[in-house]
Amino acid sequence: MIASGETLKNLAEYSVLRTSVEDIINAHEEKSNLVYKYKLALKQVKLVNEASDVLFQMFLALKLTGKVMQESTYNWETFIFVIDNVIQKLLYMLKLEAYKKIKPDNARESDEEEINEMEIEIDNTFFKRRLMPQIHKSIMSSLYEGSIPMFNLFLSLRLAQTYKAISAGEHHFILKQLVELKDFKQWRSPDHDFVKISEVVDKMRHVSLRRELLRLYPDVARQVFD
Repeated sequence: MIASGETLKNLAEYSVLRTSVEDIINAHEEKSNLVYKYKLALKQVKLVNEASDVLFQMFLALKLTGKVMQESTYNWETFIFVIDNVIQKLLYMLKLEAYKKIKPDNARESDEEEINEMEIEIDNTFFKRRLMPQIHKSIMSSLYEGSIPMFNLFLSLRLAQTYKAISAGEHHFILKQLVELKDFKQWRSPDHDFVKISEVVDKMRHVSLRRELLRLYPDVARQVFD
């Protein structure tokens, strides 16, 4: 069969059209892929930022605990070193778990190279259920037993303010009222009465307390004091 010049021209135009359509499809797929990677990156950045905020609040709570309890605590370099070690151990455990799913019968920790090459997904669950509890545990192990309740109190207040459960004013108010109490450092000790029920509040302190509560919670406090 001999093709005419017109036929060849049509075939050439069709070939160009098909190539153009394929380029458009490929460009769309590439764009979709890039958009997906961009959204994934944003999600990961958000997770990392949130984790960084919590870790920084842990460090601030740790330093405040050391100051109040007169105890030596991690400096920033040591704190980062501890975090890095915890992350490396957890990532290896996740990779090992993923590797065992692929080779459930003959998986060995000696297959270190293959284990390290495993790809794992880091999500919010990793930060909240694995990383943060492990770092929190490591920090508590560095403190004297009597300082741990104070650290947990300071941390809970800082996180509550970070996540806007309480305001900066409320945070300051709670800490101020705490340190004004006698033997406040022993507030969680089962062998010590934190506050006696029969204890009478000083008149000047009562006035100050009333003023602060009315400022922070005007509607509720007014109902309590009226």
